[in-house]
Amino acid sequence: MNKTYEVRPNTGSVFKNENKGEPRTVKSSTGDTYTIEDADYKGSGLIGDTEYWIDARLKTAKSGKKYLALKFNPKQVQAKKAAPAAGLTEENWANADLNDPLGF
Repeated sequence: MNKTYEVRPNTGSVFKNENKGEPRTVKSSTGDTYTIEDADYKGSGLIGDTEYWIDARLKTAKSGKKYLALKFNPKQVQAKKAAPAAGLTEENWANADLNDPLGF
């Protein structure tokens, strides 16, 4: 029997990030340097009516206890940030075919 996955409110799932790259150091426009590191686990969840991307990183507290640090990013916000790069405006963003691999 094949069941369809159903996203339930206030739940989420994360899976080990099999494509995790090496940490990289970048320099900001102000000259500051910082390190970007991919999440150890990635997934998504639903809180209220909003879907989120979830990044989870394995961390160690000063006490030596291990824990997962979670970061939630709304899926809609990330998609809208990508719109200008794809040549879309706010007006035609709502009508865009997001399944079109060429973007037009």
